Amino acid sequence: MTGADSGRTSERGYWRKTAVRGGWLSLLVSLWLVPGVWAQGTDGRLTVWGGAIVYDDPVLDSVVLIEFPFVLDRDEFSFFQDSADGQWYGRVWAQVRLLDRDGFPVDSASTYFGIRGDPPDNIGSRGSLRLFYSVALLVRPGVYSARLTVIDVVSKNQGDVFYDKVIVNLPPRDRIHVGGVTLAYRIQPAPEENPERFDPLVKNGLRILPNPLRVYGEADSALFLYAELYNLSYQPGSTTRYRLRFEAFDSRGRPFQDWGYVVRPIVDSSAVVVQQFDIGGWPAGAYRLRMIATDLVTAKADTVRVAFRLIGPSTAGDSTFYTTRFPYDTLTLQVQLNLVRYLLTPVERARLERLGPEGKRQFLARFWKERDPDPTTPLNEAQLEYLHRYEYANQHFSTRAGRTDGWRSDRGRIYITRGPADRVQRADVPALTNPFEIWYYYGQDREGAFYVFEDDRSAFEFRLVHSNVRGELYNPRWDRLIRDQNLFDDF
Repeated sequence: MTGADSGRTSERGYWRKTAVRGGWLSLLVSLWLVPGVWAQGTDGRLTVWGGAIVYDDPVLDSVVLIEFPFVLDRDEFSFFQDSADGQWYGRVWAQVRLLDRDGFPVDSASTYFGIRGDPPDNIGSRGSLRLFYSVALLVRPGVYSARLTVIDVVSKNQGDVFYDKVIVNLPPRDRIHVGGVTLAYRIQPAPEENPERFDPLVKNGLRILPNPLRVYGEADSALFLYAELYNLSYQPGSTTRYRLRFEAFDSRGRPFQDWGYVVRPIVDSSAVVVQQFDIGGWPAGAYRLRMIATDLVTAKADTVRVAFRLIGPSTAGDSTFYTTRFPYDTLTLQVQLNLVRYLLTPVERARLERLGPEGKRQFLARFWKERDPDPTTPLNEAQLEYLHRYEYANQHFSTRAGRTDGWRSDRGRIYITRGPADRVQRADVPALTNPFEIWYYYGQDREGAFYVFEDDRSAFEFRLVHSNVRGELYNPRWDRLIRDQNLFDDF
């Protein structure tokens, strides 16, 4: 099995916070400790960062694995000195309890581990260090709440994290599915396994230091992503592939960073995704990372979005995501109508035109509600996706100074209705034609769907001149030109 933190988890707000602090975990399987103590956590409370990670791998059949990773501040714990080696040690006990919606216990799991401490004279010499660990449960579909409790066995100080709503659904089996999307401080190859040591942070040969709150500071120049793909179209003996696309959006849902896409071979029915993103120099604020995974055999895709935040000097005391208005709610009625122009059927368009302003708003509310892929989340993912496409079209395809007309262009229409192309081929061949672009959308066959846009006025107003899609403009000259120039090479 493969595993990690679901994008659906991030949208439902499963993570909770009790406090925020600062690094590393030293695990000890068994410790013999004797009195000779120094203590840090003297106020009776421990700082706990808690998260919930859903490993919804279909091979688990009727249950889903949920991990509850947590991060602690090592300097808040009390330590004993071992008379055998003179080293200082502490002990930690953690338990997660799963509750039904009436608050009655359903299941629980616990763990017990040791940590190594510095001598009392060295306290503070290395700065605050974080401790990373995790507790897991196999859970049947349903709606739950949960409580994570962490106790310093020496001082009896404790910290708690409460998860108000944990929604567990069985994953699909008939299409590509993304699970276990985790944002982390660091991901690196795990050291060689010690049969006597269990490390819950190791997944598929990788050691993952999770960031449950998804809050990064000035010193964090990189963001790490871990994810898993299930139900890939694995065909032994044949070459099949999947594609990953990565983008970041700012707090208003506007495109901020486009890392493009990568195409990888399918070597099994599941795969592990590990990606590092450079966030050094980004301004403080809230962001959303989007990953689109597409099985190029079936042309089916799954999309996950994970929110994270960067804090700087002016926001160092603020580690909570504040939500005011959703991006769609800030749009004027006219922009909301523009957004659905290419998505409506002729009957819907005629019905909408007969309505007054309030009737149009109600129509649009129903329109998007019917297309919400996950009504359990506060955001309408489909609505946000089309808003991203609309704003991208305006930003990149507009001809006016205000960048408000890109959505009207041919490229804007195709981008809004179909999303980013799998491949864009640009050429400027004066002897043959004006500058042009070909957008490819690959399906089960190599050629797939394509659209040819020509800058016939040499003013960057690319117009659609040819396509192999039914209902779009077909031009025999362009069809011959493309094939004669062998532009359909392997992608």
